[in-house]
Amino acid sequence: MAKLPLSEQLDAAIESFLAARRKAGEADATISGRLAAERFYESVRPAQRGTSSRLEQILVIARDLAGLPREGFRMNLKAELERRLLMQSTAQKAPQGDKVRPVPEGHRAVAAYLIVRDAAEAIEFYKKAFGAEEVICLRMPDGKIGHAELQLGDSRIMLSDEFPESGTVSPQSLDGTPVMIHLYVDDADAWANRAVAAGAKVLVAVADRDYGERHGLLEDPFGHRWGISMPLQEDRVKQVRENFPTVQPYLIEGDGLKAIDFYKRVFGAAELMRLTDPDGRIAHAELTLGDSVLMLAGEAPSYGRRSPESVGGTPVRIHVYTDNVDEVAAAAVAAGAKVLRPVADQFYGDRSGQFQDPFGHVWIVSSHIEDVTSEEIERRTAAFIQEREAASKLSAPEREAVTWRREGFTSVTPYLVIRRSVELMDFIKDVFDASETFRQPGPSGGIMHAEVRIGNSMLMLGGSPDMPYPETPAALHCYVENVDRVYRRALAAGATSLNEPTDHDYGERGASVKDAFGNHWYLATPLAGRSVPEGLRSVTPYLHPRSASQVIDFLKRAFDAEEVARYADETGVIRHASVRLGDAMIEMGEAHGPYQPMPGAIFLFVPDVDATHRRALEAGAKAVRQPADQPYGERMSWVTDPFGMHWFLATLLKPSNPPAGA
Repeated sequence: MAKLPLSEQLDAAIESFLAARRKAGEADATISGRLAAERFYESVRPAQRGTSSRLEQILVIARDLAGLPREGFRMNLKAELERRLLMQSTAQKAPQGDKVRPVPEGHRAVAAYLIVRDAAEAIEFYKKAFGAEEVICLRMPDGKIGHAELQLGDSRIMLSDEFPESGTVSPQSLDGTPVMIHLYVDDADAWANRAVAAGAKVLVAVADRDYGERHGLLEDPFGHRWGISMPLQEDRVKQVRENFPTVQPYLIEGDGLKAIDFYKRVFGAAELMRLTDPDGRIAHAELTLGDSVLMLAGEAPSYGRRSPESVGGTPVRIHVYTDNVDEVAAAAVAAGAKVLRPVADQFYGDRSGQFQDPFGHVWIVSSHIEDVTSEEIERRTAAFIQEREAASKLSAPEREAVTWRREGFTSVTPYLVIRRSVELMDFIKDVFDASETFRQPGPSGGIMHAEVRIGNSMLMLGGSPDMPYPETPAALHCYVENVDRVYRRALAAGATSLNEPTDHDYGERGASVKDAFGNHWYLATPLAGRSVPEGLRSVTPYLHPRSASQVIDFLKRAFDAEEVARYADETGVIRHASVRLGDAMIEMGEAHGPYQPMPGAIFLFVPDVDATHRRALEAGAKAVRQPADQPYGERMSWVTDPFGMHWFLATLLKPSNPPAGA
């Protein structure tokens, strides 16, 4: 049923309920109708319900309304469905059973994030002026507020002190703002009077407007502007009460038409209304983003409406929760947005990044990935501050290393590109008790990109049945706590044995298997001492070139590698060698028997992608992709070395110097 069009799904559900009612008779129609609804709802497979948010909403609504004792049931049901789906057309609910929702409890999809010169004083003002309730407030060591959240009606607003040294500034520093905070209230005069009594300034007096609302414009003591509105017409009152949150950001755009198109393409926004001036400029527009409303208008300096370009920045960020921050980030950059802070997992439970749209507005785009209590956030904040203080004491080379690679990664990360990537991920998790940290599904099945942790190491993988790229199986040297147990797990998961567990005279118990996807796993447990030998990690790439000496020479010339060890037999064949790249190692032994060259792939973090890319080409590599900035916050290139290995060269993009107010 999940594959049927929405209207056919709805008709099928309603017919089922009505048939049960007709059969039961009018005397007990309400009871039997609800019973039929419950049975029909439960008959749909949970997996089906979880992957079809529209079907889930149909079933829930129909179940709730199934007892209506009148013939207009179908019309009422359809009307209710349309009303509820209006504000949810761009939001995707997390499937049933998911532990974490993409929008955390208490939040809406869109929130205003205010930068103020004195956040502590501002919080007290918003409590007095608007009855806001403080939800969380995190202070920095110097007493400034790094982040705070206030509940205002059914909406959440966020704020922090300004930090001019990082370009985060208030309206007072900019002498203006291109964002108004629009409030829908029950009594515009009472709200305005209370705000003025608390210290706000009237810019436009509250009065009846010809567009059917009583509206006024205030400026708080910190330079932020607040539009106070109440609908006058009964139909508008009903619409606002049912569909509009208390707080909506109101953006002033240099080009309203292009801005609307951008927000539709990037965020999947749905346009509710648009009013244009005679010259074609947007006088007022309303868009839905998830369960929230975004308002905007074109710049009109004579009316006090100035865009970020005119103001010189913005003291308001727009915080958006989405079900897939990486997809939205990629769409934003493709549509012309500028990366201010790359997308990354944050200690407070979100995966987020910060972007400046082509019109100067700043967006914090997030997906919620972990439920974290206020107490835990405070603990993590303290730990984060301590880490920052420790980082400030690092030497210059140490600080530089931190800035060019992702947290939790070393310089070298194996990258397995396998068509049956989903099955490979299951194998890795089942055999090694690995923890999957990220997955981006592919458009045609499989995995576009995923990351998984084994011990203290990370692996990347991806691939789909129809991918145009060759597979890159690899050999990996893995240190585990119990070789025999992992070996048995691997065989049970479909791997074949290359060598059974055996004690070796070099102090390790080892075994090796080949999985169903072509990868070799060399398993080892030290017989005494450290669980992972000095200089190695839980997972280390292991190469089988035909000429190890040539590979080592290439790595030295291309990537400034350091040869650590080389062991050759009496004929000169290199049986084992280890090479250091950055803070990680690569091992190798020349091809022999079943151990032949493999077209593996390495994701290599380097301080300077462009310089390393040039050096690799000079050393004999071929370019597959030239260096380019990526929307996920890295500059990356792709080369193949003379021996068939793929190298993805990457460095973290340094956060752009944000404009004032970013």
